[in-house]
Order: sequence, then structure tokens, then C-alpha cells
Amino acid sequence: MKDLITERDWHDAQGLPQALIYKHSPICSLSARSLSEIKKVEKSRPDVPVYLVDVVGRRPLSQRIARELGIRHESPQVIVLVNGTPRWDASHMGVTATEVLEALPD
Repeated sequence: MKDLITERDWHDAQGLPQALIYKHSPICSLSARSLSEIKKVEKSRPDVPVYLVDVVGRRPLSQRIARELGIRHESPQVIVLVNGTPRWDASHMGVTATEVLEALPD
């Protein structure tokens, strides 16, 4: 999992064939549960780059991602990108390894 810290990181992620963007709050217990689900996805699909956005520490970047993708900002939230375009997203209790893996292209 790579921390998405800069706008350059964001643009690099957008340029990939597929990527997973995970918006995480370090002060939210629900985010802690979701993070464990995202780690399961990483183990199952090591071919898919996973980027973590700290929504507290990197709030402007997190909001920019929401604006550019046209997806309402939430936390925790996961977004599946295919060629820079959002294919699927979920938030809160919808962030499960099973759902994310089903949303990823083969």
C-alpha cells in the first residue's frame, strides 16, 4: 500500500490501467475495520496498486480526488479506478474485501 500524499502521486495513480484508492481516517474506528478489509484485497490481488489517502492529514487532496472523479467524499471509502476512471466505489460498511474483489477487473 502506497500513501497518496501529493498531486503527483494522484496523477500517477490515474495513469495506471487499474488502481484502488482507499480514503482512510486515522481517528475513526470504522476506518480501522475497513483498512483490514483493504489489506485482504492486497493479499488476494497483489497486481492491483493500492493507494491510501489520509483524509485528515491530506484533506485538500482527498477533496480534490472527489471533485475530479465526481464521487462524493466519504470516509472510509474505496474507489476502483480503471484507466483513471472510477468503475466502482463504496463507503463505510460497504468497504469489504469480497465486494472490492468482485468490482476489480480480472
